[in-house]
Amino acid sequence: MPNKGKAPAAAGQAPVVHPQIWSALAGEGVNIPTAGAVVYYFLKGHAEQAYSPPAFSSINFRELLPCYFICRLSSVGYHADPNTEEPFASFTLTSISQNQTNPTFTSFTSFADGDGGIAYFEKTLTKNDVAQNSIAFLDLPDEAKEVFLQQEIEFTVFDVNGRRWKLHRIEGGLLSGGWKNFVYHKMLAAGDVVVFVRVGAGTLFFGCRRSSSDAAYLPGFMKVGCIGVRGQSSSGFTRDLKQRVPPETVVEAARRLAADSSGGEWEFEGLFYPEMKLPVYVVRVEVVQEAMRKPWRIGLKVQAFREVQGEDKRKWYFGTVVGVAPMETGPWRMLEVTWDTIPCRTTHENPWDVEIA
Repeated sequence: MPNKGKAPAAAGQAPVVHPQIWSALAGEGVNIPTAGAVVYYFLKGHAEQAYSPPAFSSINFRELLPCYFICRLSSVGYHADPNTEEPFASFTLTSISQNQTNPTFTSFTSFADGDGGIAYFEKTLTKNDVAQNSIAFLDLPDEAKEVFLQQEIEFTVFDVNGRRWKLHRIEGGLLSGGWKNFVYHKMLAAGDVVVFVRVGAGTLFFGCRRSSSDAAYLPGFMKVGCIGVRGQSSSGFTRDLKQRVPPETVVEAARRLAADSSGGEWEFEGLFYPEMKLPVYVVRVEVVQEAMRKPWRIGLKVQAFREVQGEDKRKWYFGTVVGVAPMETGPWRMLEVTWDTIPCRTTHENPWDVEIA
């Protein structure tokens, strides 16, 4: 049961998460530049995060082409949604005059190099893991040994709202006591990814990445319409990922950048939700420039290290470039790639998200 003695985050207030813990919750492959870095902001990538297409009709869109801009990442906030407990990042960006050349770069610091270190593991939940009509167990992966200390039978885990939960571990690598109640209160469903993070030899944290709103994977107690499976409940819980970023915020960023083209400097904000499986739309300038120096052409063999759908691992995927968009439209998703191991799967990729094989 959650500890009633520790107050959770105030309603509507997004808890702040330590960058290293946030990185573990967000998953591998999500790289957020550090505050102070000079980055390219990609308007098209920001628009992909919105729940409906932004209405740019009030803006002279021709002034915004090719839709990417040099900005300084003034601040980065690492948060978790107070209702779903999923990670998200907030950005404050300051536009830099597009006439500025040779910008100074801020070095990138890996989250993995932080003091004390962290250990974590991920587990994609199955229907058996979230069943409520029997004694519930969570079958732990081998990586859990690095997170759960050997001598611990009963342990405390903190969620991102600061609530404490008691769980029990039994022989054979199973979580038993407290897990069924934990699943119920967290509204966990098959397909969700749970993440347990240990900071040094101390505090244990929990976070999750929710699956999409497919009712076929939800436990019986989670009825469509009552917990926001296709909509939002009175508690604020929703599985509709596209309800997170209002399109108006993207339009406002575009409006400020259009004003910047006349010589001013503007500050604007953005949100990024990693569970939407979309690329980060603020990328260090040197990363983009290095990628654009490569000889992209039709027929080129490429590879990408990606998550395996429904599994707790990543692997290399191989494909062939079948189309290259003209530079006038900008580098965002300029490569059209057909992947070898995914039948009939063609995607549009960023040059910095794939490697030449």
